[in-house]
Amino acid sequence: MARPREFDPDQVLDSAMHLFWEQGFDGTSIGDLEARMGINRFSIYNTFGDKQGLFLAAMDRYRDRVVSDLARELEHGDDGLGALRRFFQRVASAVASPDSRIGCFMVNCAVERSLDDPDAAERVRAHFDRIERAFHRCLKLARDSGQIGADARLRDRARKLAVTFQGVLVGVKMAQDPASLRGALRQLQREIDTW
Repeated sequence: MARPREFDPDQVLDSAMHLFWEQGFDGTSIGDLEARMGINRFSIYNTFGDKQGLFLAAMDRYRDRVVSDLARELEHGDDGLGALRRFFQRVASAVASPDSRIGCFMVNCAVERSLDDPDAAERVRAHFDRIERAFHRCLKLARDSGQIGADARLRDRARKLAVTFQGVLVGVKMAQDPASLRGALRQLQREIDTW
């Protein structure tokens, strides 16, 4: 008879997510994972398959926890431009945080894994598509409520917001001056106010 698990899979997955987020896939060994997760490699393999399976589960965890929290108002709110403004204000605050140096897990994965790992690349694409769709949704709400003109090119604007957002996240990881990144976000907000 199999022994019951003596650990919380959600808790150990959160630990693995944070470790991969901080160190990347290649920079994280199974020994690092054992130490951070507090379980042995047999339990890791038995629960997640292998390091790659654990990494993909960590990406999914990030999507479900971190990204869903960040995108909640964009995806479910009813204040189009207000939701966009608040989103970018939140991003600007995060850029100013000392913890921002680890960057965005999805951007980190895009840079490190997208060329060699089709499963990770698919998750990264889905992530950025999701954010762009959420921006488009907010712009559509803004148009439908008269906050922006009926002739607004919503797809183009949503893409511009998404590309700017991605660029800021890459800038964070490259240790660009946080003041310049916040300045770019302020400029974007001023532009949103003119739409």
